[in-house]
Amino acid sequence: MVQLAVTIAPLEIGEVDLAYPLVALGDHPPSLDSWRVLAKKAVQGHAEGRLCGVMAARRRSQIRGLFTYEVSTTVSPSILCIGHLSVSEPLESLVPWDRLLWSIVELGQQNNCAAVHIGLPPDRSWLLDRWPDPEALANPIAVACTVRRIRSVPTLQTQ
Repeated sequence: MVQLAVTIAPLEIGEVDLAYPLVALGDHPPSLDSWRVLAKKAVQGHAEGRLCGVMAARRRSQIRGLFTYEVSTTVSPSILCIGHLSVSEPLESLVPWDRLLWSIVELGQQNNCAAVHIGLPPDRSWLLDRWPDPEALANPIAVACTVRRIRSVPTLQTQ
């Protein structure tokens, strides 16, 4: 039987455009230009040693999932904030989802965070049944999930 290991590592600057089809899977995906700005800023910040970045889950060298992150130091102790989160695998294939969550928890530990906050888009709200661990009973640090409200884009009225 072939082992389908999922590895998690920082997204490289040359992979930003390659990751966009995965980012576009959500209900309200950013435009390609918006994704480029967000991802390049995060990847560059990570390269410069700031506490932010984009992590990619790879299986057979293909990007199968990713998340953006930033360590919030405006509160003490610090919190690992997860922004965009995408996985191309269906719900039945929980391996990439579980590996991605565990890597998020590990990243929080490595950055001495007291907790992880995952802002889920509405199309991922089913993860609320799986991931929250606010008491840190199953994970070494607390994991809190909330569903982000999607703001509607104002339309121009022409008359």
